[in-house]
Amino acid sequence: MFKHILCPVDGSHTSLQALELAARLAQEQGAALTICMAVDAAKAAAMAFGDPGMTGAAYNALYDEARASLASISALVTPVAPDQMLVEGAPVEAIVECASKRGCDLIIIGSHGRSGIKRALLGSVAEGVVRTAPVPVMVVRRGSVVKRFSQLEIAAGNRAT
Repeated sequence: MFKHILCPVDGSHTSLQALELAARLAQEQGAALTICMAVDAAKAAAMAFGDPGMTGAAYNALYDEARASLASISALVTPVAPDQMLVEGAPVEAIVECASKRGCDLIIIGSHGRSGIKRALLGSVAEGVVRTAPVPVMVVRRGSVVKRFSQLEIAAGNRAT
């Protein structure tokens, strides 16, 4: 049914749960699996407190951290061997563009399940992807998948929970 699954990760527990499900589904469907991680220049600017001289260094640090994290996570995924994509830009737009460019026919994404003021302040990447993606999106909520990827969490450094 599905030929190419995209699973965006950010190193959080919920993104790794989504990845577990994506890997299992890819195996069952005989589908390709692509794992992507977004690097956002706006986050780099915020890290540099708007100082143009520091923004480049902050971006390079974010990029290097994301590349290492993505490689560590990808190396531990079984039973399929995923492709890796480091995408640049605002996460929602970068994920949707990646899915389109790679010809993905399903996106599986983790959701932190925030509500109220936290959701208003932090936004929801999963919600944005659901609203704008041209393909079906499966949202994995925290605790909805049996935890098997403790090694992935170690590799990702438990960056965000």
